[in-house]
Amino acid sequence: MRNDFSDPFASFFQAGFECSSHRRRDGVRLDLIRATGHDKHVLDDYRQLRELGFATARDGLRWHLIEQSPGQYDWASWRTMLDAAEEAGLQVAWDLFHYGSPDCIDQGAEDFPQRFTDFAMAALELQQSVTGRPPVVCPLNEINFMSWAVDDVIKRGELTTDTDVNHLVEMLVAVMWGMGFYAGFVSNHEELGSVVHKFELLMANKLWHLHE
Repeated sequence: MRNDFSDPFASFFQAGFECSSHRRRDGVRLDLIRATGHDKHVLDDYRQLRELGFATARDGLRWHLIEQSPGQYDWASWRTMLDAAEEAGLQVAWDLFHYGSPDCIDQGAEDFPQRFTDFAMAALELQQSVTGRPPVVCPLNEINFMSWAVDDVIKRGELTTDTDVNHLVEMLVAVMWGMGFYAGFVSNHEELGSVVHKFELLMANKLWHLHE
């Protein structure tokens, strides 16, 4: 296995930690990082992975802890994990959004893409300040979440009922992954924000107008 950071992944075989943090329908907030004790033992967990030969793992941010007030970020819960990964010599692919968003954010609101972009860019800037390396991230967890979102939009009448959900979801996921990859090469928050704004206009069919 490779144990340097010159390639996209430091090892072919990779480990991972459950990091869901969403609210159930009954209102109960889940926090699997806390429930498994990973938050208390993160350095030992990472060291054990290295001892077992893993050089790369997937882990996640808990957005609901980081942004408890709009636009105010408390990175304490994640900074501990960032420092532990550096000390253990473990490359981590960070899951930026694993279902759970803060209570102050409505995932169905028009400003959600910008709120997530602001959070993601702030997280990437912190990661780079700690590691000095381009980030490896999973912007949005799993296609199932996007499928639910598209189905919900169809039920609200914003898309026609004959929409090909599977293909639309595949396209959205490809875009999200592409934006996450692209963010690692953008020099600042303003540049990525401009790109996201153009994408929002494109998705809303407001980027251009066709005339017969």
